Amino acid sequence: MEKPPPLPPRASGHQQFLEDLERAKTLSLESFRQEKRRQAEKAAPPPPTGTDVKPRPRPTSSASLPRPPDARPSLPPRRPVGRAASAAAAHGPPLPPRLYGEPETADSGPDLIQLEAPEPPPPPPERPAAGALGPERLAQLYGGGAAGPPLPPRVPAHPLHSSIPSALPAVPPLLNGACGPASAGRPLSLALPSVPTASPATTPGSATTDPSFESLRVLLRKPPCSNGNLIDLGEPAPDHSAVRRSVLEVFDPLSAPPESAPAGATGGAEDAELSDQVRELLAIKACTTADEDAATSYYEQSDPFQYMYGRTGPAESLYEPLATRAPTDESDGEPPPLPPRQQRAGPMTPERPPGRPVELPASRIQAYKQRQRSSDSLISSSTGIKVRKTRGLSCDSDIVAFCDMIKELRGSYPADDRATNPGLITSATIETSQQLDATVKLMIHHQSRTSPVCFTCDISSTVDLVIMQTVCALEAGLESTDPSDYVLRVCGAAEYLTAESALHDYQYVQRCIKYEEDVRLSLIHTEQLTLPLQRTRQDDISDLDLRPEDLVPPSTIDPVTYDNLRILLECVERECDQLRRTAEDSSQSSVRPDRLSQAVKAVCTQLGQLQTIEIAQALDDVTATCQRISEEPVSDRADLRLKLSTQLGPVQDAVRLLLIMYCQAFRTDFSVVQTSTDIVERPLTEVLDTVLIRVSALHRLRHDNRYEQYVVTAQLYHGSRAVSQTVPTAPVAPTKHLFKWCSFNAWLEFTDVALCCLPREARLVVTVSGLMPEQPADAKDPVRLHQEEVGWAALQMFDFEGILAEGGYVLPLWPPEAMKELGPAPFPGTHPSADKCTAITVDLPSMCSRARVRFPPVESNPTSSRKEFSSLDVDTQTLLLDTLETDLFTQVPADRREILWDRRHYLYDEPAALPRVLLAAHSWEWACLPDLHSMVQSWGDLAPVDAIQLLLPSFPDVVVRRKAVRWLQSITSDELVDYLPQLVQAVKHEAWDCSTLARFLIDRALTSPRVAHHLYWLLHQCLPADGGEPSVTEARYLRRLTVLQRALRSTCGRNLLGRFLSQEVLLRGLYEAAEHVKTTKESLRLRELMRCLDQLRESLERTPTSLPLDPALEVCGIDVPACSYFPSNTLPLRVQFCSAEDNGETLPVIYKVGDDLRQDMLTIQMIRIMDKLWLKEGLDLRMVTFNCVPTGHCRGMIEMVQSAETLRKIQGEHGVTGAFKDMTIAEWLAKHNPTELEYERAAQNFTASCAGYCVATYVLGICDRHNDNIMLRSSGHLFHIDFGKFLGDAQRFGAFKRDRAPFVLTSDMAYVINGGDKPSARFQLFVDLCCKGFNILRRHGNIFLNLFALMTSSGIPGVSRDAIDYIQRALLPNMVEHEAAAFFARMIQESLKSWFTSVNFFLHSLAQLRFTGDHNDEQLLSFVPKRYTEATDGRISSVTVYGYQKRYEPEKCYVFILRVQRENMTDPVYVFRTYKEFIEFGQKLTMAFPLVMDFYSLPKGGRLGRSHIRQVAEARRRSISNFLRKLWQLADEVRHSDIVYTFMHPLLRDQQEDSINTRKLKEPKPTVNRTAPHYIRGQLQLSFCYQRNTFSVFVHHAKDLELPDGQEPNAYVKIYLQPDPNKVTKRKTKVVRKNNHPSFMERIVYRMRLAAVEDKTLQASLWHQDHLQENVFLGAVVVRLADFDLTQETQQWYNLTNFSR
Repeated sequence: MEKPPPLPPRASGHQQFLEDLERAKTLSLESFRQEKRRQAEKAAPPPPTGTDVKPRPRPTSSASLPRPPDARPSLPPRRPVGRAASAAAAHGPPLPPRLYGEPETADSGPDLIQLEAPEPPPPPPERPAAGALGPERLAQLYGGGAAGPPLPPRVPAHPLHSSIPSALPAVPPLLNGACGPASAGRPLSLALPSVPTASPATTPGSATTDPSFESLRVLLRKPPCSNGNLIDLGEPAPDHSAVRRSVLEVFDPLSAPPESAPAGATGGAEDAELSDQVRELLAIKACTTADEDAATSYYEQSDPFQYMYGRTGPAESLYEPLATRAPTDESDGEPPPLPPRQQRAGPMTPERPPGRPVELPASRIQAYKQRQRSSDSLISSSTGIKVRKTRGLSCDSDIVAFCDMIKELRGSYPADDRATNPGLITSATIETSQQLDATVKLMIHHQSRTSPVCFTCDISSTVDLVIMQTVCALEAGLESTDPSDYVLRVCGAAEYLTAESALHDYQYVQRCIKYEEDVRLSLIHTEQLTLPLQRTRQDDISDLDLRPEDLVPPSTIDPVTYDNLRILLECVERECDQLRRTAEDSSQSSVRPDRLSQAVKAVCTQLGQLQTIEIAQALDDVTATCQRISEEPVSDRADLRLKLSTQLGPVQDAVRLLLIMYCQAFRTDFSVVQTSTDIVERPLTEVLDTVLIRVSALHRLRHDNRYEQYVVTAQLYHGSRAVSQTVPTAPVAPTKHLFKWCSFNAWLEFTDVALCCLPREARLVVTVSGLMPEQPADAKDPVRLHQEEVGWAALQMFDFEGILAEGGYVLPLWPPEAMKELGPAPFPGTHPSADKCTAITVDLPSMCSRARVRFPPVESNPTSSRKEFSSLDVDTQTLLLDTLETDLFTQVPADRREILWDRRHYLYDEPAALPRVLLAAHSWEWACLPDLHSMVQSWGDLAPVDAIQLLLPSFPDVVVRRKAVRWLQSITSDELVDYLPQLVQAVKHEAWDCSTLARFLIDRALTSPRVAHHLYWLLHQCLPADGGEPSVTEARYLRRLTVLQRALRSTCGRNLLGRFLSQEVLLRGLYEAAEHVKTTKESLRLRELMRCLDQLRESLERTPTSLPLDPALEVCGIDVPACSYFPSNTLPLRVQFCSAEDNGETLPVIYKVGDDLRQDMLTIQMIRIMDKLWLKEGLDLRMVTFNCVPTGHCRGMIEMVQSAETLRKIQGEHGVTGAFKDMTIAEWLAKHNPTELEYERAAQNFTASCAGYCVATYVLGICDRHNDNIMLRSSGHLFHIDFGKFLGDAQRFGAFKRDRAPFVLTSDMAYVINGGDKPSARFQLFVDLCCKGFNILRRHGNIFLNLFALMTSSGIPGVSRDAIDYIQRALLPNMVEHEAAAFFARMIQESLKSWFTSVNFFLHSLAQLRFTGDHNDEQLLSFVPKRYTEATDGRISSVTVYGYQKRYEPEKCYVFILRVQRENMTDPVYVFRTYKEFIEFGQKLTMAFPLVMDFYSLPKGGRLGRSHIRQVAEARRRSISNFLRKLWQLADEVRHSDIVYTFMHPLLRDQQEDSINTRKLKEPKPTVNRTAPHYIRGQLQLSFCYQRNTFSVFVHHAKDLELPDGQEPNAYVKIYLQPDPNKVTKRKTKVVRKNNHPSFMERIVYRMRLAAVEDKTLQASLWHQDHLQENVFLGAVVVRLADFDLTQETQQWYNLTNFSR
């Protein structure tokens, strides 16, 4: 693509002005803005020459009027700063300009812009003397006179800013008099004169001496012109050295002067008349505005989902500038140098009012120290270091509020309320759109009779109707005939059906329909019901005794106790008194402070080797004074001794402050005594100071420390997004004082963030990095210091009650992989090594003495800004809809994000737009919250599944998360279980423990035992098992999850709690058994397993329980002899549990130790959600899923699917090379489905389930797909297991990639789908199922993206931002549905043609030969899947050999026909058996009856020469006849045994034969009549529609095609839109070779007008491609498009016909 030629250089001066003016007359403002942007992108203008200054590039804006460089590109709800807010409050809200896309009203008034030639400006006024520029002179300069109309502010004020308190003062009367009568009705000129850089003699301080000058920072006016225009278009003096501005920039009523311009650029002669004070004020204004633009970019352009990428790469080179800088010697406590003045104003820093003096950081630090010293001296002088013992361990206000919330919630659910306290499990429900006219067979058991009541009913029948029917059938044996006295219970599970529901609502009924099984239920009287999970009245009393101490987990360290600490503190006080007496004793020649230092060190050691800067300074001062006393003469020691006495007080003060810090970090049984003074509260909005912190020191450095220096950086976060710039300290080397530490004592100021602008959920994050020398490649190069992140610590800026954090804090360091970008700040006491790990101490200075700062309450104002989306222009609507069609994790350009924010009030009825709008918000400070919260409250309702995305860490606001939970409350409890893993992860990111989401989960757990069960085990898997120590990254949220689990255990009642505890006992026993099996040698493993399980069986018999897999699976024992283990690397246990039901069934499960089952749990969850989405859309893909519950670290339980085998075992029946054979699966299904009807159903199940898992494994990127990870039920359902590799993490053998196909689809699978080895119309159904299922997932793709995004913080390997990107790419978001269907159809062909999948199966089978597979004792013969008896089939009277038949499929062989005659049956049954099957039959008889079967055996030796000939078959027939005659002469025990009846049972092949008299069974060859004319037959499937100015035709399939010679055609489709004499609409598809039923799956696009398309006729013809002669016509379809509504998609089959060509 050629680049366009560069634009010619822009003209300058007067000529350029006229050119721009002419262009403005002919072009609209929007088109001119777009053209200007295109020009800037294509070719940059040449740089100016001479002394020209290049202006800053203007940011791309979405508004129709171009905005000035110092204005934001949209109208965010930012609070006007400084006097701009005062001006906005004084003058009232201005008239906002019409924004981009906003419709013009009819009464908009006269034009604001007149494009007539401007008149020259009036002569400038005289320049006053320097320093004499007072209000009167300013009034003369800027239109002075009497008071006139108020001056509108430059930026429109936000309505919420009127609620800002008096921190922002009113406008002084300067500007009120600046608009006199002379300016009334005249246009306002915004063309400001350029201001040169302030001279060195002019300081910023001089500009602020007179408060009246501050008003000029809002807006400066130019002398008005007399041309009558609203906007002054006065032509400046021609100055060719000036930097020109666009005419449209001058037209913009919101524009302001550029940030910097050379002298005389825009002012002309008028600039020379300005005084130095005005020049300086304008310079300050320009610098402040420029810095605002620069400072806002980091907040708006940051990726809120950056945390998902993890910490796999090296740390950021944030400290690279510091790596080569030598440490500076700074005095302790010295504040850093002040930044330049223009950097003090940032996006979140308001300007201070002129009446309030600017408090510099140095003065704030000194004031803080003074308040600290005064408070310390007051306490130490009266009480000393005093601590008091508390009644229990301390708890913060968050836990106390959480405890109160749980008790209040528990009290609202009394035990006698059966609606909220059912005491039993309700069968899970499911939403489906399947046909409700299907029928199902019911088998209902009752204790009054041995046989069940059987009848058939529609699945739409209600449960109470079924109960009524059953009661009528059992009326004679029932005590009561009232149907309301009975309930239905699922056989084999402790779950019940509710009376008001329908059968099709239940998952159990749907599963029976899927597996084609009967629905088995039990009828139970309500008086016989047991409520094993019901809460009692005693629980109502005991649960309300909950205390905060009961919820908080035990500390990870041994905390300092009151008794131990009291002894140490008494020692410190004693040593201070002793040293004071020694100092006062003039007879002592020397004073030694060693004992005092040791006493203080003992206290610090007891507190975890923590010392503060104050302790070090106090001890150093005492040591220095003692040294001077020893050195000075006796006559000069009096003053020193007095000084020493006064220095002992700070030592005690420093120890007291350390104790306060320790009590804030850990739970202790003591508290520090403080003076009881009245604490006043101060609202945060009155605090205009910037955020200031002190980084004190780094403690407990590792002994193997390899870093020469350390650097600390601080940053403020709100959710996952940084809201401030990074502030670093200087590098500091470790030193030794009482302990080895690194003393920073550095004050860090966030100049871009004020305290009043902090969000409610803001947190401080400090990162510690080490600097170590890096050897250069060349010896001559200097040694550089390599930076490496050591860890990080965090602190919430506000506590649960909204109090601003103040004072000192000790924070343990967390490793980098713990992701500091995620909130909230971890509680210090949750670190697993809190008393040993490296820690950092920080100080946050208090604002004033005896006062604390509180975040003010936010009152959500009722919104009145809702606007109709249809009122926007078409282009803006299209742009917004295109933006909303993208998922949340796709980066949107900044200009679109600004348009989305500007037009947010038009999107209230677009629920999906809310997350995008919230991410586009510029600030979450207090002043913005009323507007944001009212917007959220007024927004359209989100679907519950879509509302989950508002619980991501990127949305930390409490009100937003509360609204999301409110939308979630409409979800049913059974559907909630599907999303519980993500909600548990979302709880971790709530700002405080007492959250709405935690309340919601406990609330649902109280009303649904199923939710309580799954929530308990999801929390349990995140906690350390068996009292083990958690990893550092897992321990971050240990307190939050433990508190939630303890709240669940405290409120669920004793019965359910006992069930949880018994399950933990069961799992502990299984874990011990698995560990014993691993540690025992192979020959004794099975015996050791039996011994361990036998002990566990006795425990279960005493205390039955339910399995963690499902609360309805109650077990009461273990079938120990049936248990075993799998011979794999982790040696999983196969345990057969005995069901607690009376039917005596067993529940097989797998218990696995050594693998992380969280990946399997997550994958199965996604597949289950996919299946439910398909069922909602009416698509049943017969998906088989199973439960998988991780119960701890690398351990868990997996449900086994019964009647299923792996593909390896199925293919292994045909030898090692079975993976390369096509009929292995078909023969296995035929063996297990002997009738033709059963096999047909199994083939349908296989086709649908194979399509479902092809789509699921592709979307989820499931890898490591060998034939041991794919299983097949005897009913034909295919499913996958073992999801350890997913999201594209392909299995490799060294550098060899084993997963190369998009998904697993082999030739033996296609054989079952096609019903043979040739393509059929059934394969087209398979393609359609795949494409339809794939497009359904694409329409709901945001669900999977949001669920995976919430799991990125779970620690599951592979779940990161890359995983989300993988699913995004897999869902093909940039394609329409037909394109996606065509893409997936190509992947089907690619997978089917991939030979490497079969090779992978073969290699895996070879590798598994050393393992012995399981043996099924119930299978008597390998070719008959079940055991058949005389009772099942009927008694056999005689068996004879009727004949034999030669077969050629699947291989050439002879089969022998047996005539089986049974008693009470007139017609015999003929069965077909091969000679190999007779050999196996004889061997099994000999093994079963070794004493009587030696009479005769079939010859099984090999023969030389050909064996499949008639002579050999005749000889074998005679042998078989003798064998059967001898067999039937034996006793009934032998001839009527199960082996004989199993061998004689008819199979599927026995029912498919047409004739028993045919000697050779071959497939007939087609007869070709080359003289007969060709008969056109077949059908073509097409779909077409017109959308977005495009007419698309999708060619699906063709079927029943045939060539005249009977061969398979090489078919392709040719498309025309007739009439088309020039054939410009001719399109062709690809050629599908050798296929009577080709699938094309291609989309053909025509870009035409709708009216033109409606006049056309669609002509689609089918052709056979022949390279040697002309192509053969196969048929055509002609569709008149005017007969259809082209705006709606039409899809149907068309019969092929002939037409004249």
